[in-house]
Amino acid sequence: MARRSVAGPLIAGASVVVAALIAVMVWHALDLVDSGLAGRVERQEAAMHGLERDLVALRSRVDALEEENRRLATRVQLLESAGGASAPVAESRLEPGVVETEPIGEGEIVDVLEPRRPAFNKQLTRARQSYLRVVLGEPRTDYGDDCRPPSNERLLGLLETREIGPIRVTMIRPALDSLARVLDRLRRDEPEIYAALGTAGALCARRVRGANSISTHSWGVAVDLTLAGKLDPYGDDGSQFGLLVLAEFFNDEGWYWGAGYAREDAMHFEVSEEKLREWAEQNLL
Repeated sequence: MARRSVAGPLIAGASVVVAALIAVMVWHALDLVDSGLAGRVERQEAAMHGLERDLVALRSRVDALEEENRRLATRVQLLESAGGASAPVAESRLEPGVVETEPIGEGEIVDVLEPRRPAFNKQLTRARQSYLRVVLGEPRTDYGDDCRPPSNERLLGLLETREIGPIRVTMIRPALDSLARVLDRLRRDEPEIYAALGTAGALCARRVRGANSISTHSWGVAVDLTLAGKLDPYGDDGSQFGLLVLAEFFNDEGWYWGAGYAREDAMHFEVSEEKLREWAEQNLL
């Protein structure tokens, strides 16, 4: 009887110990499971962050390729509109099948091509002198064949001299702001042409040479541009390639290209009457 009375508590105690051990083992197992899950979650989060970085890099690459493709398409279109050959291309050494444009050489920039005039100055017209006099006044009381400063106080109050990229010009302020947008786009999209850009003048109150009319330069709304220090030949119905590119940018900004004159003047760009009316409505004049 005594032995049986001792065995009962011992069995009960052993059961408690076993239960405790089982509880510890279960807790430890659950802790290991939790630790394993936490590790897996951390690894998955790290992998997701890595994929996100890769996605950002791929998007940046796609954007760069789309921009290069746009530049190539624009150059081909311009050359085709001038009756020229396709732009030179080269296979990329980075990725097979990717085509990139070769940098434009100085010779190509100043190559003279014949532009197809209907492709440019669409829905843009030259500003009539009668309208220029209404919105800006008469630049001065007398003119010659040489450049003279304007004397009209109203016009003088709008004029400003500014360095815009590689050139320094004097024009009315809205025209300078607009020109800055054109050249900023040129700098981004066609850096070789941008680097070759120069000017043959902007503000110049004078008569049109060989005529009695007043040059639009007299109002500070026109600029003549050079490429690699070379003037585009006047009146030959041709245009330097770089000016063909610029014509698209200027047209998009609302400027009229001088290649559309009865006697071609491809280096000349002036603010269209449509753009001047827009500025007048905005009280910029």
